Amino acid sequence: TSNLSIMVGEIFQDNIVHSHGLLARAIIQSQIVSPFYTSVYAALVSVINSKFPQISE
Repeated sequence: TSNLSIMVGEIFQDNIVHSHGLLARAIIQSQIVSPFYTSVYAALVSVINSKFPQISE
């Protein structure tokens, strides 16, 4: 989970509101390749959704 806080910080530096489609595809593709980390991807999406609820629309 310490890596999660690093990833969230790096993602928030980028303009994720405008590139949310790319981010969503990257997360889905990563989850398909590494299903072991599904809980990490879910936590990441949860944090992003709490900070930017308009992304999930």
